[in-house]
Amino acid sequence: MRARLLAPWLAPAIAFAGACGQPPTTSAPTPSIAPAPSTTPPTTASMPSTTASASSAASTLASASASPAEPPKPPAPRLSTTHLWSRILERPSWSAATIGWVRAGSRIERAATKTEQPGCATGWYSVKPGGFVCDGAEGVTTDLDDPAVAAAARYPPDLASALPYGYGTSESAPFYARIPTAAEMKQAEGDVAAHLKEWAARSDGPDATSRPPRTALPLAAVPEFLRDHAQAPSLLERSLGKQLTAGSAWSTMGLAFVAAFEAEGRDWYLTTEQLLVPADRMRAVRLSDFHGIELAKPGEVGEHLPIAWVRAHEPVKVLRLEGDRVVDAELTLPFRSHVAIADAALTLKGQRYLELTAPPTSWPKERWLVQASDVTRVDAEGAVPSGVGANDAWVDVSLRDQTLVYYEGTHPTFATLISSGFGADHGTPMGLWRIYAKHVSSRMERAGKPVEKPGDTYDPPYRLDDVPWVQYYSGPYALHTSYWHDEFGQPHSHGCINLSPVDARTIFERTTPSVPSGWHGVVAGYAGAGAGTWVRIRW
Repeated sequence: MRARLLAPWLAPAIAFAGACGQPPTTSAPTPSIAPAPSTTPPTTASMPSTTASASSAASTLASASASPAEPPKPPAPRLSTTHLWSRILERPSWSAATIGWVRAGSRIERAATKTEQPGCATGWYSVKPGGFVCDGAEGVTTDLDDPAVAAAARYPPDLASALPYGYGTSESAPFYARIPTAAEMKQAEGDVAAHLKEWAARSDGPDATSRPPRTALPLAAVPEFLRDHAQAPSLLERSLGKQLTAGSAWSTMGLAFVAAFEAEGRDWYLTTEQLLVPADRMRAVRLSDFHGIELAKPGEVGEHLPIAWVRAHEPVKVLRLEGDRVVDAELTLPFRSHVAIADAALTLKGQRYLELTAPPTSWPKERWLVQASDVTRVDAEGAVPSGVGANDAWVDVSLRDQTLVYYEGTHPTFATLISSGFGADHGTPMGLWRIYAKHVSSRMERAGKPVEKPGDTYDPPYRLDDVPWVQYYSGPYALHTSYWHDEFGQPHSHGCINLSPVDARTIFERTTPSVPSGWHGVVAGYAGAGAGTWVRIRW
């Protein structure tokens, strides 16, 4: 509740301890040059019919020649950025609120002429559907052939996918500014041959099917701009010049990739910052196969609430009702499965049961039960929260049940499992807010918390690049994808609401504000973007 009184355009600039990071506030994220953390802890034209009269055909042709088609309009002028991302401001002033972000490689429509206002010697451009950028500042450029822009444009985010990029977790991977030679790899990493042999044994061993995929993206050709050991066009704020390396990614750092390829006997990733990391020093992300369920509206065929989720990792025993006796049916419901249940629970001999109303068709026609304590029950809310319009869309999150239900008024249309904050220092605050900013992806990071007094535990730093489908609703608290764990249904976050990749994109597509075409993020209430969707967090 502490950020609720703040104007939405101010919230991104405020840092909160103990949450899951904070929205971008400057022209670009912290460069990847990072030391290891402390160890202290297109219609064909219509032609006359062949059965038409000659006069009719002549008339048609004469009419066509008298009214020639207008030449196509030239494409609208556009701009991009040479930084990973750059701000879009509400007004042509550096003191104006940030209302959105443009990503390297994306090309957004701009005005043909500049707006002359103090603060930007090269002039301000207005962009569609609203806002301003300073030409030449924060990486903003109208040169769409700039090497950094052209390189990034080759690998746009896949907006139709649950994960817009490839992802992996570092195992102390070095950052390279270009493809190194074998000698350069040895100098930077030591005995690479021995490491590759050990990595291959792990990747191809007997437990290979349970391990992450070998690469986070399919291998393709080496990008043209990296051939012959050419320096990658960096998206960092400062130039790397001709240097080979740019620090390293500490263990557990999450990185995002736009390409994967083989060169110099190794598989490589090109990160979203256009740096290179060896794939053999990353653990590729395995996409969670969990997703929520679409709910039918009242009277429609489909699934409806109430339902019961199996949140426990162990299968839940299914029971059979025989008269007034409950007997073991030798059937189970698997982890994270769900079943439709009757509105009313049954109490038999002091034990509460939930009756399945739509058991699998392969089961005999019996009355099937589960113990109420073995599952999580999800019922439809009978009214919208106080302050929410009767027909408004809103998101309902239960911390106790680790569930999320998306509503249109009083009609639930989607339900799933989430992961909220885990531990005393990473709790998820309860309250009612509106989504104030949305990002296709955003970095989340936090410095480590050192041990200051006896009894303290070291809280290590974390950095997760390009977390997908981020929706901030209160300060640093957001709904977003978690690509680094698959514990949905159990608390696991630093305070945010973690969703599976499929579910996070589903919710992102339904909520407001909508991100304008070509933009990477937007703040609610600006550039034609409406107010944000309501989010209620309750116990």
